Parts: sequence; structure tokens; C-alpha cells
Amino acid sequence: MSTTNPPPAAPSPAAPSPAAPDPAAPGMNGDGGAGDREQLEGYAEFEALHAAALQAAGLPRIYWKSLHRKIHDEVFDAGEVFGIVQIHSDSDSDSAPGIIGSKVVVTRASGLQTDDPDRVYSELSQVSNNLTHPRFKLTDDQDEADVIWAYNHIKDFRTLSELRPHVLLNQFPCESLLTVKDCLSAVSRRVKSDWLPLTFNLQTELPQFIRCFQTRAQRGEDNHWICKPWNLARGLDTHISNNLNCLIRQRESTPKVVCKYVEDPVLFRREEVGLVKFDVRFM
Repeated sequence: MSTTNPPPAAPSPAAPSPAAPDPAAPGMNGDGGAGDREQLEGYAEFEALHAAALQAAGLPRIYWKSLHRKIHDEVFDAGEVFGIVQIHSDSDSDSAPGIIGSKVVVTRASGLQTDDPDRVYSELSQVSNNLTHPRFKLTDDQDEADVIWAYNHIKDFRTLSELRPHVLLNQFPCESLLTVKDCLSAVSRRVKSDWLPLTFNLQTELPQFIRCFQTRAQRGEDNHWICKPWNLARGLDTHISNNLNCLIRQRESTPKVVCKYVEDPVLFRREEVGLVKFDVRFM
């Protein structure tokens, strides 16, 4: 869960570079020592590299340090208080193994300690149907909730931060930079990452994609590409092709990205079917 309580204010947008830290400030020096200095240097690099993109996305500076900390420390804190796990049928049972339901579990024994149960607002049936721990109480009124586990994107983080800073959320500002395909591609390219296959936005980068496709064809390289909407999921309107004309036509329906298809992926062996593709997801 991400808290809406903002971190200490960052330098003003007019400043050409990050302001020097106050050596006397808590956590900036003293007990932290080299670790704090390393963290400050890491944030300075983060701000220098991403300031333009963060400003363009409209993310207030008060959130930048928190975002850097989460990315650097790999803090997946949506489960600090409670999380959702899937229940699988026993392999020894007569029925075929598979997912038979979900369960909400409390993952932090000391979390949300108050005299009264914390009120949880959720649009997900997995939460509302399974959250039975006495520490929490479900509410239909989002305005009175202490915990908001939303399904739709939360847009007004500033108001929540100013008026209800104690509220815990399952989202963080500008998470679409990682969860929307064309934004993820742009971020990966900006940091010169090599883990994401070649990706192009067919609405804004069509000439670059055609040039790349033709160059690969001249070199005799594999030219299978996967084309999918950048704003949909679950395989909807997804196509794989090595035909340039077919790939270009896909942009006529919905905005799409095209990504170099991984023709030799890592496979997982399942006893009942053999080698299969797989993915790793976090909820």
C-alpha cells in the first residue's frame, strides 16, 4: 500500500540542479554515514536523468524522492498491510489442479494499529468477499476509508495528499509510466535498457519501425513482431506477424505498439503439457 503522506519537499522547479542536502537534516548525515551519501548521490542521478519526463508527466516534486526510493529499493508495498493470494486445488485430489479461489491475508502483524478497525474501501470482489480480519472493516463510502484498494486509476493524488494524508492506497502517482506499454517503452529507451525488446509506437514511430523492419530483412534476421494495443490487456487484439503490410494495417483499429517477438524464450516444463511460456506477475 502506498501512503499519500508526501515526503520532504524537493528543490523548487526553477532550480537548475538538485539543491545540496543539509548535513544537519535527519537521515542526511550522522548515523546513516556512507549509506545516506550513496542514497543522495543516487537520487541526484535519478533527478538529473528523469526530471524532464517527470515534469512533463505532471508529477509534483514532492513525490520524486519517494518514487526514487521505491524503484531503487524495489519496494512493492501494496502488500505491507494485506495482500491477495490464489488458492489452488490439491494435487492429490480427484479433480485437475487449478485455481479455485482467492484469499486475503494480513502480511504485517503490526500494521494499522488503532483502537477501531480501519475502514477499507475496495472495488474488487476478491477483497470485499475475503477480507475478514478483525483489524479491518469494509465500507462503501470512499470518503471515510482509511485504506483505498481501487480498481480504476486514481488521478487526484494531490487532493488526497493534502486533505487525507493518512489514507493508504494501492497505487502511486504516474505508475502508468510502467504499466502502459508505450510509456514503458519510452522509459526503457531513455535509460538505455537492454532487457526490453525493440518496441515502436505505431502511431508516432511508424517511419522508424518501417526502417528497422527493412534493415532486419536485408540482413536476413528474424522479423516476427507482436502487435498489441498499448491500453488493453489479456491478449485482446494481439497479433504476431512477419508481414510488414499486415503489421502496418493493425494501427487502423486501435493505438498499438509493435514489439520484436522473442523467438527463443525461456520455457517452463509442466508435467501435463511439456514446455510452456510463462510470466511473473505481482498484485
